[in-house]
Amino acid sequence: MTEWVWDDDFMSEIRKKVDQVIKLGITAYMKENGFKKTGRDWRKETPDGWHLMNIQASAYNKGQLGKIAVNLGIYNTEIEDIALQFHYKEKNTLPKATGATLECRLNRLAYDQLGHWWVIDSGTDLQETANEVVSKMTSHGMPWLIENDNVSDISDLLRDSAGNKAAIVAALISGDTEEATRRFRQALECRPHGAESLKKWAMAQKLDLV
Repeated sequence: MTEWVWDDDFMSEIRKKVDQVIKLGITAYMKENGFKKTGRDWRKETPDGWHLMNIQASAYNKGQLGKIAVNLGIYNTEIEDIALQFHYKEKNTLPKATGATLECRLNRLAYDQLGHWWVIDSGTDLQETANEVVSKMTSHGMPWLIENDNVSDISDLLRDSAGNKAAIVAALISGDTEEATRRFRQALECRPHGAESLKKWAMAQKLDLV
């Protein structure tokens, strides 16, 4: 049986290759577009919150063989402030693409394939991979972040997110109480164990959702 090594092994060859791909153009491109880098995460503050990007290495990367994906996120402060009351959590001052109000994978936008990853192995042209990521960010990633930055678009894209706290709040802020009620009731059905806390939250917010 093959024994996999997790990618957080800082000495692994594939980790070095992933970092090299990032250095060969992605970092410069994101900086040019106003993003600040922390590790493999990039953030850009906007009037309504944050635009986010993350390079994700597969957990099964080993030796010189691996693959990467690019995660995109939009964090809307107004939605999250209300949603955090919903779960009584502390506000995340440095949000990430994974766990943002709205999430999407660049690989899916660019290739219409949820399971698509960029493969990196001993024969990979790292510069070519970096160029391809930058190209797809330009043609698909940045437009997605910009075009879906308002509450109404966020609400629309979260329409089918069963029980998603942000989906309920987004619909409320958008002024669509009927849709917010539908999502709220859907959340009650999906998470019966949390039904009472959901109802208490709605009552505390003086929302006619129950």
